[in-house]
Parts: sequence; structure tokens; C-alpha cells
Amino acid sequence: MNQIILASHGGLAAGAKDTLEMVLGDVSNVHVVSLARDDKEPITNKVEAMIATFNADDTVYVLTDMLGSSVNNNMVELSKNGTKFTVVSGFNIPLALTLAMSPVPVKGAELAALINEARTGLTNPNAPVEAAAAPAKKAKASRHSSGPAKIVLARLDYRLLHGQVVFTWTTKVQAERIIVVDNAAANDDIKKGALKLAKPQGVRLNVFTVERALAKMDKLNTLGERVMFVFGNTAEMLDELYPNENDPEQLAHKKEAYEREMAFYNCTPQTSAFTLGLAASMEEQYAADRENFNPETINAVKTSLMGPLSGVGDSFFQGTVRLIAFGLGISLAQQGSVLGPILAMIISIVPSVLVTWFAGKLGYTMGSKYLTKLNGGMMDKLMYVCGIVGLMVIGAMVASMVGLTTPITFASTGLVLQDVLNSILPNLLNLGIVMLMYTLIRKKVKTGWLLVICIVGGVAINALGLLV
Repeated sequence: MNQIILASHGGLAAGAKDTLEMVLGDVSNVHVVSLARDDKEPITNKVEAMIATFNADDTVYVLTDMLGSSVNNNMVELSKNGTKFTVVSGFNIPLALTLAMSPVPVKGAELAALINEARTGLTNPNAPVEAAAAPAKKAKASRHSSGPAKIVLARLDYRLLHGQVVFTWTTKVQAERIIVVDNAAANDDIKKGALKLAKPQGVRLNVFTVERALAKMDKLNTLGERVMFVFGNTAEMLDELYPNENDPEQLAHKKEAYEREMAFYNCTPQTSAFTLGLAASMEEQYAADRENFNPETINAVKTSLMGPLSGVGDSFFQGTVRLIAFGLGISLAQQGSVLGPILAMIISIVPSVLVTWFAGKLGYTMGSKYLTKLNGGMMDKLMYVCGIVGLMVIGAMVASMVGLTTPITFASTGLVLQDVLNSILPNLLNLGIVMLMYTLIRKKVKTGWLLVICIVGGVAINALGLLV
């Protein structure tokens, strides 16, 4: 039997299987594995566990979402490391349908023909003649004849090349060459082959060990290209900065750098990008000019910025953006609008992505020069403004989303207690209950007890007719 595993990021694979079931009915030989955004378990573990449940004479096909993605790269490596299955990247519904319905294995030339046939489904129905037209040749990336290389991005990513690097970063910085510096990948032909499959068209790729990357730097500086470096881990980046282990001075500096990178650091993730970019730039400055650069300032800067940037980041992202996002989202959701959760996610995600990207780039490109711009009370003013905005949002949410009133009236005088409270301060009861909860939280009352107080207290007070 043909066993089909659809492997993708997010819910694409599950959606494709649902489509197959609508067309074919039961598709017990079609399986789904997905890589979620916060998955900690490698997707290869899921695939291996699934294949172990198949019969020994089954023919297994793993259809991945796109060539060059981390899912596809992992599947290629797994298939070459002894697990027997065929990988087809960039699947579509016609291809999956044919493989799922085929009573016999599809291999070799027959599989190649099937893939080519599936490609014909990618066409403009209003101009089908385009499908038969010869594909246009892509213009080759221009190669400069001479001049120093321009390093447009240095990225630290244990996944090396994957969808985000291939389709986003390479285009963003207009890289002409990608140099992957990773000892394990450079010495593993399978990983190296997977990386070459993943590289963008028109972009040159080198996979080097640290030693070879250093040896090639002189030649690289004669090509005049825009170069993006991708390091597999921090150790290899430091190896690039301190290459000579036979030099006692360099070895001592490398050990110091390792110790600096192990120091405690905790900051809001979005604003942390600025600090880490700044620290990387300062490490490079120190490696280039040790006599005039004090390495202690690297950790001092990280430590000094940790608190202010956490204050700004937490106030802005947790205390402002999140409250605005979910305040609007909840309001729309209460009205039955599906835009509620969608709007909440968009408002939450977009500022985070933009701040992370630009903060990291700003910190790395401007280096220690930017520290002077943060002096003179600028950081304090920024935190003060973010605090005011956060308090305004919380105040608005208290008034609009907490609904407490009292039905108490005095028949003898016709006095309505709620009217008296409103004349003193509108939504006074709302503010009072919120401040009560805030006080209990400040006194470190556990969440369980807060829930008991809200639920039991609310039921009791409502039963006594004091509040509604």
C-alpha cells in the first residue's frame, strides 16, 4: 500500500487531507504531521514514529509544503539517514490524490512524470496557453569584478537555512551570496546537500567550517558581493572573531567572551533584540581594537539596558498593545464578530515583528554610538510616556468592561444610591473592585484565592441584593 504523509508548517497539511476526504471519502493511507509555531519536538520524531506503525512492505511518500523550508530540509536529511521513504516537496492536491489512489507504488520515471503533470495544474485558467510556454530564463545575479564584500546581515540561527531566511531575509537585504558557518553542516554531506536544495535561485551558497571561512575571507573581499553570514551557534561566531587558538591572548579573550555570553540576562523579547544586536557589534569592536575598548562595557551595557528596555517593552507590549488588542477583540467578539480574535492577533503580532526586526538591526549597525542617544533622560521620558498610555488604556477598560451597579434605593426619601455614586465619580464601583483585586495581587494573594473571592463573593453579594 502507498502511505502518504503530508508534512507542513501550520495547518496546511490538515487542510489538504480534509480536501482529499471530501473528494475520495475515507483516506486511511493519508496522514498528517505539522510543525506548529511553538513546537519543541522535532518534526522528524513524529514522522519516524508514524512510519514505525506502517507495514514493512508499504511504500511511503512524504509530501512537504515547499522546497527550502525547514520541514522539507528535515525530511530530506531523515530520508538520507536510513529511513526509507520518498520526499516530494511543494505538493499540490492533484499529486496527493493520484498517489493516494494508486494501488501500486509510483517510482522512478513514472513518479517524475506524475510530478510534471501535477505542475500543469499551476496555470492561469483565463490564459491556459501560458502553461505550454517555455519558462523565462531568470537573469543571473550581477557579479562585481572587484572590491570588498559588504556584509549585509549576520544571523545566528541553529536551523541555518529555512523558509524565513530563504524567502524573507535574503530578499530584504538583497544578498548575492550566503555563507553558512557551521562545523557540523560543513562536515556532513547530507546536511550540505539539503542546504544547497534550500538556497534561493540566483544566490550563491557556501557551507564552511569556521577555519575554512576564515581562510576564505581575503578572497571574499575581492568579489564585491553583498554577503549574508548564517552562524549555527554563538560559539562559531566567537570562533570567527578569535580564530587562532594557538595564540594565548586570543584564547584568553575567547574564554572571556564565553563567560560574558553566559551572564544572566532577562529582558522583554521584542526590545531585547536591540541589546543583543548592540552586544554583537561591541564584541566585534573589541575583537578588532582590544587596546581601546573595555570588554566590561559589553555586559555593563546589557545589564544597564535590561531594566529600562524591559520597562519600556513590558509597558508597551504587555501593558498597552496587548490591552488595546484584546480590548478591541473582546468587544467585537461580544458582538458576535469573527473579526474580534483576528484583530487581536494582528494588533499583537505586527508591532512585535517590526520592533524586533528594526531594533536588532539598529543595535547591530549603529553599535555603541547609539548609547549616547539614550543618555540625557530619553529612556526615562519614553518609559514615562508608555506608562501614561498604559494607565489610560486600563482606565478605559475598567469603565467599559467591568459592569457593577447597586440596586439599593431608599424608599422613604427616594434616594437612589447608584445615582449618588455616579455624581461623585462615574463607574466608582467598577474602579473600586479593580483596585481591590490590584491590592490583593500586590499582597501576593494566589490566583486560586482571587477566583474564589470573585466567584463566591459575587454570588453572595448578588444574592443579598447589594450589587448586580
